[in-house]
This record gives sequence, C-alpha cells and structure tokens, in this order.
Amino acid sequence: MIPGFYKDQKLHLLEDPMQQYTVMKVEENAVCVYRWIDDYRHKIERFTDVEGAKKLLGEGWPNKKS
Repeated sequence: MIPGFYKDQKLHLLEDPMQQYTVMKVEENAVCVYRWIDDYRHKIERFTDVEGAKKLLGEGWPNKKS
C-alpha cells in the first residue's frame, strides 16, 4: 500500500504491473490519473475511493520486457 498520492507520481496496477499511471491531480476526496495506453496515448481516470486506490496501485513503473 502506498502512503499517499502526489502530482506526477508514477504508479502501476498491482494485479497487472504493465498498466501504468501518472498522477495528474490530487483533490480532497479524489485522485485523477493518466492511464497510459502506449508512450503517446493515455486515458484520464478519476478514483474517488482514495484509500481503495492506494491498495490497488504500487509506486513506480516496472521495466518493460522485450
């Protein structure tokens, strides 16, 4: 579990580490992230269950396997 969120923090989904995120904005009761589809495309997602999101995500980006 990560302790908290901050802008530009790199995250990955614990169940699928190849799903990578970057924190876009931290709000009082939500965190907005970019979910990277590839190096240039992303989708914006908003987690309103901040404590739940802390349990789903790990800090850092794993190395891509070729």
